[in-house]
Amino acid sequence: MRVKILRNPPNRTANPAMIDTVTIKVSIAADAEPGEREIRLVTPNALSNPMRFCVGTLPEISRAAAKPTNPDFDKFLERLGGAPALTGTPKHDAQIRLPATVNGQIMPGGVDRYHFSATAAST
Repeated sequence: MRVKILRNPPNRTANPAMIDTVTIKVSIAADAEPGEREIRLVTPNALSNPMRFCVGTLPEISRAAAKPTNPDFDKFLERLGGAPALTGTPKHDAQIRLPATVNGQIMPGGVDRYHFSATAAST
């Protein structure tokens, strides 16, 4: 019973289409022109909303996507003897080299710090 509940937690939305997560791998030609693109996922039953992404020429620095907190599910897990799920955006501190594109998501209470070297431009 416990395993069945954990596979289908009580806070899960009733509409299965709203809970599906898909991971895709996109390959972009090395000579692709920089700019905005749009991608959609097509299945036999549905068409996703458009997702925008940018093709750029700078190195990109990314972190894993943040997970929203769910206090009700954490309490439920604790009642079953489990630990709360790891959620949110852990603090992040990194040294980066510019020019670069920094790509990420910060949840409430999250802190990201990126350090870089800079000099004043001469006129």
